[in-house]
Amino acid sequence: MRVLLSSSYHSLSEKIRLRLHKFFMFKMIRQRIYWKLFLSNSFFIIAILVFVITSVITKFETLLKEERVKNLKDKIAILEPMVAARIGANDIQGLQDIISSISKEALVRITILRGDGTVLADSKKEVVASDINHWHRPEIQEAMIHNFGKTTRYSELLDQNMFYMARMVSDQREVIGAIRLSMPMKPIREQIKNLKLVIFWIASFGIIITLLCNYLLTGLITRPIMSLMGICNTMLRGNYTKKVKDLGRDEIGRLGFTLNRLSDDIREKIETISMERAQLNSMLRAMCEGIISVNGQNRILFCNLSGAKFINLGPSTVKNISILEFENGALLGRLLDKARKQNRVVKREVKKESQGVERVVSLHAAPFPLKNDIGVV
Repeated sequence: MRVLLSSSYHSLSEKIRLRLHKFFMFKMIRQRIYWKLFLSNSFFIIAILVFVITSVITKFETLLKEERVKNLKDKIAILEPMVAARIGANDIQGLQDIISSISKEALVRITILRGDGTVLADSKKEVVASDINHWHRPEIQEAMIHNFGKTTRYSELLDQNMFYMARMVSDQREVIGAIRLSMPMKPIREQIKNLKLVIFWIASFGIIITLLCNYLLTGLITRPIMSLMGICNTMLRGNYTKKVKDLGRDEIGRLGFTLNRLSDDIREKIETISMERAQLNSMLRAMCEGIISVNGQNRILFCNLSGAKFINLGPSTVKNISILEFENGALLGRLLDKARKQNRVVKREVKKESQGVERVVSLHAAPFPLKNDIGVV
């Protein structure tokens, strides 16, 4: 039972796969202009959207970093005169109170360093290690050269990545300490992550809407082309009555109008040729002279009644049969070969006896061109 169910399942899956493959391949082949336009337009639109989104995210990150640096610089500028005054007066408690209140308001950690690099005050007193010398920190070293220093590094004391900014504190051009502000990178990264998530969903929605609009617009462009292809296929099958409808005024509309005119002209020419051919056939069949035309292999293309009598067979049975197989076939074959070789009209008279009466028959063989061949009439 399990074997039968498994076999039926695999057979059904294979049938579904083949049908889907045929369906999509048929659609892709039948509408390949559609898919070329759709996929190329979609590629460029998505590429532009990705470029714009990447640029927006990069710009936002840059602005966020610049704003963060500016805010920290402003806070350091406010703190510097107060810190310099209290370091000069050795007011450690007053210094601690100031940085604690500003730290709560600004949501940053503030550290005040002595001129020897040890911690004088810190807004997070519970994590202070006062015996550690901070003068070798990258932000302090940069501040000693450029007055301001900033860096992003891992803090072993806080066990997380932090952004640091420092400025030297001077009293009468003598460095008496440094102000260092720090803030964790995690909230900033969370903010950027949330922004990227919002932009991702907006971009996904925009791409879906764009692809849907592109699908509809591409259909509007290619639908008339598919209609023209259908009319052309109908004309190839010999039906010139179908017309292109709903013609617009663009290039495709003008092409459809031209195709309708071409269909009418071809139909008129075919009717004229058919009428003339019918008249010619009637005239040839009614002529007393025998007329036979053959192709390059001497197979009969046309034979009227008089010609059929000459080769002694009914005209309805000789078409596409070698003339060499009938009465006088050898004689006619030599005459046909001579006309082809000399590429001119060849004449000959022969005697032919019919019902006890001898007659002289005048034969004329004239070559005419066929497709990749030479026929003779």
